[in-house]
Amino acid sequence: MTGLGTSRFYGIKANACLVARWYVIEELEKAGDSLVTISVTDLVREVAELETRGLSLGAIESVGDAARKASTTDPDGNSIALV
Repeated sequence: MTGLGTSRFYGIKANACLVARWYVIEELEKAGDSLVTISVTDLVREVAELETRGLSLGAIESVGDAARKASTTDPDGNSIALV
């Protein structure tokens, strides 16, 4: 197939009850138009952990009546949020 660029397959296993897999296709001409939202059990803890690794998600903000999120944008303009 042409136009697929570099592809990668990733897998994460945590606590033996959650397995997540995704397939990434690198197409530089489409970079910056994505949104990734990851649901976590302890938002404050995960934001603090990412801070120790050099990734700042900014302030945790309320969304609606019950939800909270922290988000950032990567160098390509993709939005990444933890909820």
